Amino acid sequence: MKINSIKSGSLWSMLGQIVNLILGFLLLIFTTRFLGPDQYGLFQTMLTLVVLSVMVSDFGFSSSVARYVALHQNSLNRRSIYISNGIFIKLFATILVIVLLINTLPMLEDLLEVNLVGYETILIFITILRSFREFILKLMQGMRRLDLNAKFNIFYNIANTVLATLLLIMNFEIYSLLISEAILTFFFIMIFMIINKRSDLFSFQPLNKMVVKDILKYSLPMFFISMSFYLYMKSDTLMVQYYMNNTAVGLYSLATMIIGKVHMPLVAIGQATGPGLVALDKDERSTKLKKVIETTLLITIPICIGLYVISEELVLLFFGDEFYQTIKILQLMCFFLFFYSVNSVLSPTLDYIGLAKVRAVMVGVSATINLILNILFIPEFGIHGAVYSTLITYTAYSLLIIFTILKNVIYSSEYQPLFTFFVKTTIISYLMGYLVSFITKFVYDEVYVLVTSILTGIIIYLILGFIFKIINKTDINYLFSK
Repeated sequence: MKINSIKSGSLWSMLGQIVNLILGFLLLIFTTRFLGPDQYGLFQTMLTLVVLSVMVSDFGFSSSVARYVALHQNSLNRRSIYISNGIFIKLFATILVIVLLINTLPMLEDLLEVNLVGYETILIFITILRSFREFILKLMQGMRRLDLNAKFNIFYNIANTVLATLLLIMNFEIYSLLISEAILTFFFIMIFMIINKRSDLFSFQPLNKMVVKDILKYSLPMFFISMSFYLYMKSDTLMVQYYMNNTAVGLYSLATMIIGKVHMPLVAIGQATGPGLVALDKDERSTKLKKVIETTLLITIPICIGLYVISEELVLLFFGDEFYQTIKILQLMCFFLFFYSVNSVLSPTLDYIGLAKVRAVMVGVSATINLILNILFIPEFGIHGAVYSTLITYTAYSLLIIFTILKNVIYSSEYQPLFTFFVKTTIISYLMGYLVSFITKFVYDEVYVLVTSILTGIIIYLILGFIFKIINKTDINYLFSK
């Protein structure tokens, strides 16, 4: 495999993520404006339960199949066997989880004190559809078809933004978002199957004991990672709902959703990096990953500082005074965003080079501590308690991931250049934030403040980047070369 496939894959995926960022942000504005904090909080609680069910039904099978598809890139027959067996296992697990969900929904309603009456059927239907959509997306990642992945995501998000907005205008409220997702996810799956109808990739293959064993062996640590990580990231939502109410969830979830949208372009790099490094030797891995990390830092650090600076204008202008309390939460989450973005690149690398079990232990321990801190902090500090617990545990987890990458992938000779690059990028990003804050003091309209902050921030960062020599023509040519 050519090394440059990582770059081309990253660019395709990043393009899709940037488009999805814009469309997702627009839909987020419409959703919060139409629903308000209380109903938006209820919707986020529903979504959390759906995604949790999807992850249980997946059990790491999608990531496991994607890994073996990437390893057998040059053998169509082997890839077909793993995909066929993966679909059988996935179908069986999904049926079990749906039965479990039907029987536990009433208990969850009582526990979280939420009213899901009238939503049960569509939530179950969405869980089934989401489960297979995630399998397809992981499969395309393993096949290194990030271009197709990006096209599907762009199509889905355009259609979802339009349809959900129309339904919101027609006063369907929460149903607007649920109906839109159900319809479009169904069409997503159908279109993918039609495109690959004549492909031997999806030819029927009988269950193979050794293949099933391979899938299950790798899926277990991946399930543990995915489930622990999701509980890590979303247990706070459920805990805020448990200790507080829908409105508190709405205020908190808006901040986490903004962080998630801003974080999207960095996910693209991670999606391409993991599969791309599998076939490289140790020397190439070290060199390539160092370059990927530098690119990640170059993008992540200014975004974190820039978002902190414009958070107040961003929230008030787009989401309204109802979400004023979200501002402080968002500013605190900007510190989390740095490690979240870096880990989006480093974590898939560990998984694909065979260190998934190591990461599983890290995630499991961190998620457990995070849950304990949520129980202690949320009753004491309210919504901010959820942020504090996430910051403490995720920072520790991230440092462990970074240490493991440095120890197992990157040569020690690369440590000093990476640290120097990090320091320089942090300095110029801080200077950018300071100068933007100073300039916008003379601008009083919220719209002008936001526009001025973004434009001047980009210009200042680029100028300082060239002065400090962290951005140069060679880097730009490297990033955009095929």
